Amino acid sequence: MVAVAQAWLDSQCGTLSGVAGALILLTGSGGSLAPVAMWPRGRNDPDLTAAAKAAFEQQRPFVSKLNSLHGDAVSIVSHPLNTKGQPVGAVALAVKSEEAHLARATLEHLTQSAHAFSSFAEIERALDANTAQQMLQLMATTLAHDKFADAAAALATELALSMRCERVSVGVTNSRYIEVLALSHGEASKDESLLRDLGAAMDEAAVQNATIRFPKGQHEKPRITLQHADLAKRQQASAIITTPLVSETICFGAICYEFAEESLADERALRLTEDIAAFVGPLLRLKHAHERATVDRALSKARRFAYKLLGEGHVGFKSVAMGTSLAVAALAFIPAPFYVSSEARVEGAIQRALVSPIDGYLKEAHVRPADVVKAGQVLAELADDDLKLDRRKWESELAQAESAYGEALAKQDRGQVVMQQARIEEANAQLQLTEQEIARSQVVAPFDGVIIKGDLTQALGAPVKRGDQLFTLAPGNAYRVILEVDERDIALVAAGGRGALALSALPGTKVDLKVVRVTPVARNEQGRHYFEVEAALTETPNPLLRPGLRGVAKVPVGERSLLSIWTRRAVDSVRLLLWSWFG
Repeated sequence: MVAVAQAWLDSQCGTLSGVAGALILLTGSGGSLAPVAMWPRGRNDPDLTAAAKAAFEQQRPFVSKLNSLHGDAVSIVSHPLNTKGQPVGAVALAVKSEEAHLARATLEHLTQSAHAFSSFAEIERALDANTAQQMLQLMATTLAHDKFADAAAALATELALSMRCERVSVGVTNSRYIEVLALSHGEASKDESLLRDLGAAMDEAAVQNATIRFPKGQHEKPRITLQHADLAKRQQASAIITTPLVSETICFGAICYEFAEESLADERALRLTEDIAAFVGPLLRLKHAHERATVDRALSKARRFAYKLLGEGHVGFKSVAMGTSLAVAALAFIPAPFYVSSEARVEGAIQRALVSPIDGYLKEAHVRPADVVKAGQVLAELADDDLKLDRRKWESELAQAESAYGEALAKQDRGQVVMQQARIEEANAQLQLTEQEIARSQVVAPFDGVIIKGDLTQALGAPVKRGDQLFTLAPGNAYRVILEVDERDIALVAAGGRGALALSALPGTKVDLKVVRVTPVARNEQGRHYFEVEAALTETPNPLLRPGLRGVAKVPVGERSLLSIWTRRAVDSVRLLLWSWFG
């Protein structure tokens, strides 16, 4: 494994540009990490070691920047290495930071080649040194190109040269059949019959999910080779080997080798083609999947899902799918009560605003919000010193007018009598007005209730004007509930509907209510767009109920399936979106 790791690392550093150093750590017999490959050889950098250990421990790739590495500013890209789903080590590469795109390109490259390393590590023990070197060369050739078509063409040419083939072709499965995408030696054939014959031979191998050699060997199992026979006859090939490309039990393509001499397609060549497919196949699939359109990827995933669902094996997956289907079917047909939920608040059935009756100054405040008051109780007092002085003034004016009236009456001076009577009436009127203002200087409760607004204890001595609101009073045993129904649910709520309210202060107590009125005016507060729905309590109020409490109200509006209840928001959003697009 050490020699293979070093060869793999050399091929990566030779393929990538801007690499300043590299390191591979693999787990030993005791489970500890140890460096097994370095580039340049013999250079064990502690920064690379730390980055590789971090990638191994957290099992995810990293990109980190350093100020310097041997005098050069670099970024370190690290990636974990796995074999058969088990972590076996990690690789770290130092890339020059002057070119920002190199770190991203290196990370994408490592993501692909790490998968290929895993496949190679699985079959490495079965390969001799020459074959291992050949596999590494093939991987380097494939990774050296960004586009799938270029990578496949380069791979086909490399295979044709190394295995002395007349032609090597690479095909990938589309929705119905395998399509030939690359031919060796840069050949861009426009011969539709050739491409059709090659694709048919690849399909023949893919359908049987086996490598086909034509003519078949002496001890091989019988295979259907009609398309291979036609291809050999039309292209005058002495021997043909076609190997399916399989990943995750799904055949996604094939490689077809055409030989001019039958002796070249021997048992060793047959095994080598299968090793190549197992080693290079996953890498080809990653490149092809990266380029495919979104629709193609979705169709590929759908075919893979269908294969797991309808094909052989995958018992656990089928059991989960069956259970999920039954659960969805049950949710789609089992009826359940459907409720419209909304935030709600409690208000007094009557709210009386108590305002300042006169201009003056606040003298005393006897209550605060949440205080329970009785009818006639004094809530606040305004300063009445000036009013009392006015009362004494008008009392004096009245006494003087009455004295003058008596004198005029004694003298029988009719003019004075009339004038003094007018003064007496004016003084009486002003005195009564002053008495009323003195009486109104005390703000009293008009009925039994609870103060829900107005804390004046911190404003004693402050001036107030006639009409300024001092308190808000609500009855202590008469309430109404305001439901803040979302605009998407308002069409489901109607007057007369019954529901229940759970308050944040009393979560264990449910209060029954009845919808009385749906207001036609919407409100928008804090990003919420809702309608206010008025509801009345249908039972004796809880003694702990207070105006201003908030909670959640639910109003039943019939029955629906659980699936429709849980997905109605998403369905309505999709309907509105489609209507906005297509009308």
